[in-house]
Amino acid sequence: MRHNSQRANGSDPKETREQQEELARIARLHTFELLARAWHSSAKKDREWSEDYAQKVIRHLKIHIFPWVGQKPIEAILPTEIVQCLHRPKGRGNLETAQRVREAVQHVYQYAVDVGAMEPAKNFVNKNTGGLPPPRSRHYAAITEPARLGQLLRDTSHPWSIASMAK
Repeated sequence: MRHNSQRANGSDPKETREQQEELARIARLHTFELLARAWHSSAKKDREWSEDYAQKVIRHLKIHIFPWVGQKPIEAILPTEIVQCLHRPKGRGNLETAQRVREAVQHVYQYAVDVGAMEPAKNFVNKNTGGLPPPRSRHYAAITEPARLGQLLRDTSHPWSIASMAK
């Protein structure tokens, strides 16, 4: 009966049902933690993460984000709340951890936009969020001249090395 009235109004019952199912799915993903866990399970499959790496990513979120903003609707989270979460590990001297957490939060926010749980204009998380400095670059000594590299291999050759077999 309901379908007949929908057809009389010019709407397709199948489209209406699909829209209602989509709205119900989005409503189930209303908190940051639920969205983060959905992103995590999706990314784990899509990016083919190792089990150890997947555990590390979710552990960072559990420790540094969920206790403060996990139960809030993603659209209700203020930028300052995310910044405070990022500054906690930074304040303990764990800058790299703060950067990894920020990266995971960026992905969660993008996932929320992608699944329709948040408007794109409300996604405020980017690579500059938190004012974290870029990673410190490390320079290592290297031999770049082929002649000097060959000499090094000859000087350090062992009976089983490639350099000694080439003689």
